Amino acid sequence: MKKSLLFILMCLSSVLLFAEKLTEQKSVNTKYGTFTAVAKSEISFYENGNVKSFYIKEDILAETPCGKVVVTSAQNTPVTFYEDGSLESGYIPYFRSKDYDSDVNILKTSVGPLVAKKEKPIFFWPDGTPKSFYIAENTKITEQEILARNSIIAFHENGVPSEITYANSITLSSFVVKASKPMYINDQGQIFSFTVDKGSKILIGNTDLPLESDSTLTFYENFTPKQFTIDLTGIEADIGSFHISYKNIHEVLNAEYYDSFSEKTRGDDLSILVTYYENGNIESLQAVEPEYAHYTYLFDLDMDDFYISCSSISCYEDGALKSIILTPSLITQADKNHMVYLIQGIFMSPDQSKQVTLCTERNELLQGTFKDERKNCLVLPDNKKIYDNQLNLTTQILWENNKPVSYTYSKYDSFEDKYLPVEKKIK
Repeated sequence: MKKSLLFILMCLSSVLLFAEKLTEQKSVNTKYGTFTAVAKSEISFYENGNVKSFYIKEDILAETPCGKVVVTSAQNTPVTFYEDGSLESGYIPYFRSKDYDSDVNILKTSVGPLVAKKEKPIFFWPDGTPKSFYIAENTKITEQEILARNSIIAFHENGVPSEITYANSITLSSFVVKASKPMYINDQGQIFSFTVDKGSKILIGNTDLPLESDSTLTFYENFTPKQFTIDLTGIEADIGSFHISYKNIHEVLNAEYYDSFSEKTRGDDLSILVTYYENGNIESLQAVEPEYAHYTYLFDLDMDDFYISCSSISCYEDGALKSIILTPSLITQADKNHMVYLIQGIFMSPDQSKQVTLCTERNELLQGTFKDERKNCLVLPDNKKIYDNQLNLTTQILWENNKPVSYTYSKYDSFEDKYLPVEKKIK
């Protein structure tokens, strides 16, 4: 026990050798000159004796491979250095232009020279190239691209921008986008995600479709679209092999079965979240519903001679239909046992030869009246039924060799405070 305590004390002593709480001002040597550390602040060092971070009274004029920059410390923001003494980060103070040469804070980058904004932090990579800083003014870098002032620009270690914000609309492949928020780029220079503003659009087939404002676009590494959201309100569109259009739910509700829905469930707008596989085939179309999920919005789906209203559709990677979630439910007539079946979802096997149906059974007492009891069930290809009242519109079927082997659904977990997937085997 004594040996363990002694070891811990030795380790703590070792750490304390490289950090010091100042009681008064102290001169600190750096590769950029000697400066004064603020009294009652902390200064830290690397094992080789070089300063790691400290709070400073003066400005440092640092000559870096990308240009000269003025930095100091700010509240909770010390000046930091790499182990070899090179500047890692600092805070650019306000200063008068006459105090320094005209080229100070004009940094060379892979997109051209940029003016770093005063009264903002700045970071560098170990080789002295910029890691991130704020741009002071709108900067034209190509005929079509203008970087936005007051925005952050960040770079990968190889110099390729990793985060960038444009001040103008730009064309990217089939997209014409306005984006006041950053675009995120991989180290190969390919954009993989950004959020669009109102007025952005995508060309699908021969039709320009509006993108949902404040929605996020994501891309695969080859810059093919992965996911985006279109505003389908009042228009029709062909997406892949699907023809979809908007319809207000009150236009299709059967009052006999849905008279309990209030006026607030009516949706005036419709957004569709479109997701693609990397091979370019559609993975899913999902009505985006900010409230009253699965009852506010729906879209009409027309596939050749097949026409239906639904809230989502998903496909296999080869393009074959995987599932359709219906909104509202399809209603079958009461059978001889006075059971009415509300069909909520249809799930197809990968080879399209078999089908599983998600239903709700309701017992009809008299025409148009029901018992309160509802039973949710899955109807398997052999007409066997699996009853499970936890089934809901998040249900999915898992297949093996075109045979349904299990099903999943989302269930709220109060301990985790979120919805978690639940999987059950089909026997």
